Amino acid sequence: MDKYYESETFERIDFTEKYFEKGEYEDCQFESCNLNHVNLSGCRFSECIFENCDLSMIQLTETVFQDCRFIGCKMIGILFENWNKFSSNLQFKQCILNSSSFHKLQMAKTKFENCQLKEIDFSETNLKEAVFEQSDLSGAIFRNTNLEKADFRSAENYAFKLEENKLKNAQFSMFELKHLLTIYGMKVD
Repeated sequence: MDKYYESETFERIDFTEKYFEKGEYEDCQFESCNLNHVNLSGCRFSECIFENCDLSMIQLTETVFQDCRFIGCKMIGILFENWNKFSSNLQFKQCILNSSSFHKLQMAKTKFENCQLKEIDFSETNLKEAVFEQSDLSGAIFRNTNLEKADFRSAENYAFKLEENKLKNAQFSMFELKHLLTIYGMKVD
C-alpha cells in the first residue's frame, strides 16, 4: 500500500541517495531537495510546493500534480508528457525548464513567471489562457498548440508560425510581435 503524507516538510534531502517513497503527498513542502533522475512514477502530489529543488530528468509515468507550485527549481529534460493527464493548475516561478516536453498536455491557465523555457516542446499542447510572464522562450516549439487568450506580453524570444496555432485573443507586446513577424519576411516599424 502506498504511503500518505500530509502537511510535511522535506528539507535538504538528497533523494538520489535516499529512496523516495511512492505515495500520496498532500500540502507538503519540498525545500532545497535533490530529486535529479529520481523516479516519481505513480506518485500523487496535491497542493504541494517545491522550492529550490533539482527535479531534472525525473521520471513521471502516471504521476499526478494538482494545484502545485514550483519556485526556483531546476527542471531540465523532463518528459512531462508521461505524467497523468489529470494534472492541473500548476505554477512555475523562476524555474529552469529547458529541453523539457509538454507535448499533447492539457495545461490551460498554467502560469510561467520569470522562467527559462528554452527548447521546450509545446506542440499539440492546450495552453489556453496560459501566462508567460517575463519568460524566455528561445527555441520553444509551438505547433498545433492552443494559445487562445495566452499572455505573451512580457515574454521574450518566441518564434512560431501563426497559421500552425490557435491564437484567438492571445496577447503580445509590440516589440516581440515584430520578431514574430520576421519569420514571414515582414518588417514592423
